[in-house]
Amino acid sequence: MTALLPKYKRATIYAMVGAVFHVLVLVLPSLITAEKVKFIGYLFLFFDFPLFFVGLFIPESLRIIFDWMSETTWLSLIGTCMYAFGGWFIGRARDRNLQRYKRSGVANIV
Repeated sequence: MTALLPKYKRATIYAMVGAVFHVLVLVLPSLITAEKVKFIGYLFLFFDFPLFFVGLFIPESLRIIFDWMSETTWLSLIGTCMYAFGGWFIGRARDRNLQRYKRSGVANIV
């Protein structure tokens, strides 16, 4: 992947770190405990708050049938994509700042 797009190497790595973080902290514990522990719901609320906020504005006719599996699946998939995009954005911004510093000769930051 990095051979094809060397310009986005750091952004790709940050995106993978964000996605793996979401999977390890939220998705796997929610699938393992199978809603036996209420603490998982608080984790989803804390880490996926933007998704809950977006869910308030979706009309009832367009929502997924809200049983446990569909809600968990939605939060898991969309939340992982959200964290991957956030990681990619942070990695890309860091690359741009590093390129700017290297061009200006101010600092030699790796």
